[in-house]
Amino acid sequence: GASFGLFQALVGSLGASTLAYAAPSLFHVRVFRDELSVTERVKDWSIFAFGVIGSIVGTAVSLWEISKVHTGAAVSP
Repeated sequence: GASFGLFQALVGSLGASTLAYAAPSLFHVRVFRDELSVTERVKDWSIFAFGVIGSIVGTAVSLWEISKVHTGAAVSP
């Protein structure tokens, strides 16, 4: 039920942010480090930061929601 959905949210916040934002931009910077302009580097590092921040916030919210369910503080629909 609710716990499995929250577990999926946790996995999604960790995996999706990393796979969609952080990893590709980091790989792009590493592979093309000698060919990138300053603007491209700033863009890549900005996308990387967005992915890392999204992963941290998503993980924190998911863990908070999971803890609410397991302590009985969550309101059931």
